[in-house]
Amino acid sequence: MSDMLVIENFINGEFVPTKSHIDSFDPSTGSVWAKVPDSDETDVNKAVDAAKKAFLKWSSTPVQERSRIMIKIADRLESQLQSFAEQESCDQGKPIWLAKAVDIPRAVHNLRTFATSILHDTNKSSVMDGIDAFNYTIKQPVGVAGLISPWNLPLYLLTFKLAPAIAAGNTVVAKPSEMTSVTAWMLAKIFNECGLPPGVVNLVFGVGPKAGEAIVKHPDIPLLSFTGGTATAKRLRASAAPFCKKLSLELGGKNPAVIFNDADLDKCIPTTVRSSFINQGEICLCTSRIYVQRELYPRFLERFSEETRKLVVGDPEDDKKQVVGDPKDDKSILGALISKEHLAKVKGYVQVAEKEGATILCGKEDMNLQDKNKQGYFMRPTIVTDVSDDSRLIKEEIFGPVTCVMPFDNEEEVIERANNVQYGLCATVWTTNVSVLHRVSRALQVIYLTMSSMYGLSVWTTNVSVLHRVSRALQVIYLTIPVWSVCDCLDDKCFSNILNNVQYGLCATVWTTNASVSHRVSRALQVGTVWANCWLVRDLNMPFGGMKDSGIGREGTTDSMEFFMEQKNVCVKL
Repeated sequence: MSDMLVIENFINGEFVPTKSHIDSFDPSTGSVWAKVPDSDETDVNKAVDAAKKAFLKWSSTPVQERSRIMIKIADRLESQLQSFAEQESCDQGKPIWLAKAVDIPRAVHNLRTFATSILHDTNKSSVMDGIDAFNYTIKQPVGVAGLISPWNLPLYLLTFKLAPAIAAGNTVVAKPSEMTSVTAWMLAKIFNECGLPPGVVNLVFGVGPKAGEAIVKHPDIPLLSFTGGTATAKRLRASAAPFCKKLSLELGGKNPAVIFNDADLDKCIPTTVRSSFINQGEICLCTSRIYVQRELYPRFLERFSEETRKLVVGDPEDDKKQVVGDPKDDKSILGALISKEHLAKVKGYVQVAEKEGATILCGKEDMNLQDKNKQGYFMRPTIVTDVSDDSRLIKEEIFGPVTCVMPFDNEEEVIERANNVQYGLCATVWTTNVSVLHRVSRALQVIYLTMSSMYGLSVWTTNVSVLHRVSRALQVIYLTIPVWSVCDCLDDKCFSNILNNVQYGLCATVWTTNASVSHRVSRALQVGTVWANCWLVRDLNMPFGGMKDSGIGREGTTDSMEFFMEQKNVCVKL
């Protein structure tokens, strides 16, 4: 016990001992490596009291001072990138190179983005003709914000909530996942080093049914921001309903990639491998359904499976890059899944698919793990084909290194299948056909799309790369892009029905060199984000969130600031 890391709650600027702790496991070895507080309602009450006391002073602190402190925190975090990445890898199971390249830099970026955006926030004003009255708005922080963040991108997503909350002048009671609490605890030390006033940020660690439930039901927490599973979010909404709390819910996804016959496979294949399996598939934006137009399907499947088999699973702490193995080894492309229970759940989905008659194209090969990793929670990236649209593999979020590849014939068919889930977070469209791109973008039940929609001067081409290059070069304000189909064989209605036939609507990807197809499909997909010929290209100025069971509300620079502030209208009679 003396050599084991023991973390404590961070309340009112101090680390406070708790009555009991729970085990935190290193996913790469399956062994306990840290002790995390098992907080309860009493701990949450103390944190809320501290946040309430700090709110009056912090909310009246000039935005320039709030910004200065946040930038100082970001700078200090950036200077400790290596140590934070090592701990994130050990705590979560992700490869250490990924934590260094993505997780910690994005946490730094979150802090800097909101620290600077608050300096440029503006209010509205209006003069009423004939009444001699002047109206203007005031934006004010709400109070104590309850933040509940997940285990897959621990510091990345905690700071995506925390940064706008404190930039807006709120104080915070946050509960990171009990499975990945260490980097949040490390960040608390930086808060004190950088002069963040006591009580502005309070961290309460523990499990959802105790610590999380106490935050959700606390009457002095008027707003909640939650990222996690849809089932948990439904329980959270029911618990928060009697208090009329302001809610932001970023939930799961069942994200499609739509790949047309004209897609550039040299770009599409490596990106789709990455979108399917990075972070062990434990990202809400990962691609778990791949629809390939029938003519291209055999070539795509051959190359996709070939590249997937090259992935190394290994020690997350190895800094040299394998396929499956120790996350501490930089050779490892994929690390370990978060827990023994989650690994069993993901493997269970594959077993269900086999019983239903699906084909497991790859994923059963031996991993040749080191002795120290043989009790870890590792799984090879798995490709499943011959899957029914009614299969649980197609309908439910798996959140692991498993993706399904299916052929489609026309545009209408694939949109219907893509939208036929309860999720609607994001999508990716691959095409250069402008008309198809716009049509599919409108039809997809997602929130986030990547496409062009300008008008005025006309640019006539079906090549999306040429289209964007010329559009950038023209010294005009308005451009017109033709948005009718250049592929008469495409059937819009059938296509959208296939893609949208799920209850999720987080994101999707569409691959085609036909810009018309890309735009058309992007419009049709019922997801919050559509990426055309790319994946996970994120601009924090743009809204992020999902349709259907993939969430409520949006996050991003403007959207997050609006959530964490209240607008008040003042009318003055002149």
